Formats: sequence, structure tokens, C-alpha cells
Amino acid sequence: MAFRTHRITRGLAVLGLTAGTVLALASPAQANALACRDHVKANGYQVGPVVHAACAEGEQWDGYPRCVDQLLNAGVVSAVAETACFQAGS
Repeated sequence: MAFRTHRITRGLAVLGLTAGTVLALASPAQANALACRDHVKANGYQVGPVVHAACAEGEQWDGYPRCVDQLLNAGVVSAVAETACFQAGS
């Protein structure tokens, strides 16, 4: 009986780790672009297609400079653009 309980406990532990790993890998990408857009919006800028595209670009491993450039071209001040794009890549 103890052997069966140990196997069940071990199986549940593996299942929990697997589920946690899947959630950790799946959710951050969307949250990062959302954090970027929220930062831009919180600083008084409208969030439209250009901001959405810039924040999505910022999620790429090499997208930070393109994200900042796109936000600057949209009229976002440098400090806000840099922080937003940093959040997108985090």
C-alpha cells in the first residue's frame, strides 16, 4: 500500500511540474506585449495599431531597437518608449 501511495505522489508531483512549466512558457509572451502597451497608455498615449505592432516587435530577442524606433516615430517620448520596449522584451 505504501508503494502505491508513493507512486501516486510522485506522479502528481511530475504532473504539477509539467503543468507549471507549460504555463510558465506559454503565458509571458502575451503579458510582455500587454505590459508594453499598458505602460504607453498609462503615460497618456493612445494605443492603436502602431503601438501594438511596436510592442509585438519588442518581444523578439532582437526587437528592442525596432520597438523603440517605432514608438518614437509614433510620437512617444524616449523615456516612455524605452521603458515600454524593455517591458516587452522581459
